[in-house]
Amino acid sequence: MGWTQPDRPSGTAARMGAPTLHALAKVLQETQGDAEARRLLALSGVTASWDEQPRDAIAEADFLSLVGFVTQALAREEVLPILERAGKTVGDWFVAARIPAPARFLLHPLPQRMTYPLMVRILEVHGWTVLGGGALVPNPEFASQLLLFHSPAARAFAEPRVLHAYYLAALHPIFTFFLGPDLRVETQDAIPPREGIALVLRPGAGVRP
Repeated sequence: MGWTQPDRPSGTAARMGAPTLHALAKVLQETQGDAEARRLLALSGVTASWDEQPRDAIAEADFLSLVGFVTQALAREEVLPILERAGKTVGDWFVAARIPAPARFLLHPLPQRMTYPLMVRILEVHGWTVLGGGALVPNPEFASQLLLFHSPAARAFAEPRVLHAYYLAALHPIFTFFLGPDLRVETQDAIPPREGIALVLRPGAGVRP
């Protein structure tokens, strides 16, 4: 499974949903204060604001550039919580805005064996809004494992595990919406970290049978 991006001609730059950049700017403002957040955003060279969300999709390269700048400008122990908070915001937005109403109506009576493929299909169509040019692929050898392959731009990122913190935080609200609130998501280095990450979905007490 991969995804195509609507209205993006073949060969052009990958995009992400507008909330990705806006959420990161907003968390910077909340954690660093207005003045410092404005200074960091100005120094990053990326046009981003917490005051007004872009109307259109943003370039994946802009998001990665801002994450890279923040990673260099702040201590690692500050960066990871910032990315996790921004990722959760984006994941919550995805659940609210990208899951079609018919799927919401049908979801809750369905067992996990049916909600899982529905989740996979919706991520196939809309996953680019959260993960840009990457691809989330079910592992044919392990039914509970998804392989997240980074986009070419993300593979060039200096610290791929920092990006993983964002991706995992963004995907978790989506996973739990479909599979239950007690779902556990574990990571494995089944593929090199620069290329991506393996996600193992472990049922918890609240996961539908």
